[in-house]
Amino acid sequence: MRESVLSGGDYMGRNTIAGYLLAGGENKRMQGEEKAFLMYRGIPFWKQIVEKMKLTGKIYISVAAKSGNRSLARNCFENFDLIEDLYEKKGPLGGILSGLSVCEEDALLVMPCDMPECREERIVELVQNYLEYGMPVFFQDGEYKLPFPGIYTKDMIPAMERMLQEKKYRMQDLLQVKEIGIRHIQRPGMREELKNINTVEEYKELLDDNDKKGDRIFAGSNKNNR
Repeated sequence: MRESVLSGGDYMGRNTIAGYLLAGGENKRMQGEEKAFLMYRGIPFWKQIVEKMKLTGKIYISVAAKSGNRSLARNCFENFDLIEDLYEKKGPLGGILSGLSVCEEDALLVMPCDMPECREERIVELVQNYLEYGMPVFFQDGEYKLPFPGIYTKDMIPAMERMLQEKKYRMQDLLQVKEIGIRHIQRPGMREELKNINTVEEYKELLDDNDKKGDRIFAGSNKNNR
């Protein structure tokens, strides 16, 4: 499946895209533990998500510039290009803008590190739409526009820079900017399907729902699995 998405002759050399994992968050609601390293089905969140993005060929990983676990990130992500946040404490908006400003590709398939249950077919659908239409692509559930996972393009940089200057950091605001041509894929129920794991309680619920009693809550208990 992965090879077929990008190997079509009409796509080669245009509308280039890479994967981009957001792993530079502050993790405040996870009691300071880094969500990227939480275990699920015996595998850290970040590894599961990266595996689903491999269809893009190249993958970047966003990390905080002043992370206390900078050396750990380098060791864990040694096979990927790391992009440090150029805009400190500006949330996902700053991390994505940093990636778009640095990457060589025209667009980034952006995934947060706390969405392990996102199905690979959703990723394929986004990438296929981008390759066909050459514009930002996001899912929409009714009136609600989902920022993740999504395809962000370099055409969005001016609007993102303006939002930072105006101290507007909400991703939903970005998706409402009229000057940006965006392709929205309407999928009822997608908001529930693409849930983030933001708190310890949500993580426990995830494990309980999947009957994974052997998984531990914090990455610090699973250092050997990183």
